[in-house]
Amino acid sequence: MENVNIVPFTNLSKSCDLIVDQIYEEGKAGNITDEPIHQILPVGNSGGFRVKKNKYVVLYTTNEDLDWPDEINCQNGTFTYFGDQKQPGKQLHDTNNKGNLILKESFDLVHSRSLEDRKKFVRF
Repeated sequence: MENVNIVPFTNLSKSCDLIVDQIYEEGKAGNITDEPIHQILPVGNSGGFRVKKNKYVVLYTTNEDLDWPDEINCQNGTFTYFGDQKQPGKQLHDTNNKGNLILKESFDLVHSRSLEDRKKFVRF
């Protein structure tokens, strides 16, 4: 990989910048505390949707699920994310953490014709 910046786990902190295509190493404890994103943002360390209520949502992927290939396209700025409902027979938005519902509501607000609705997205 050319021009890839790898950030060691020991360098992660709440003041660490998140940069597309940068690699954030995991820890070496051998458990869930090794997961790097919760070291940078206070959002917990499990699940694809990680929510800081009324502040932001973090979408997390390992890109390891070949049946659900999440993808970041740096050329056009899109992130294809398959969400957190992969159980057959369940409704798309019927999940424990309501991640797909948050994604739907955010999409609806951003693409609304109403300026007031679009302003709500910033406060979501």
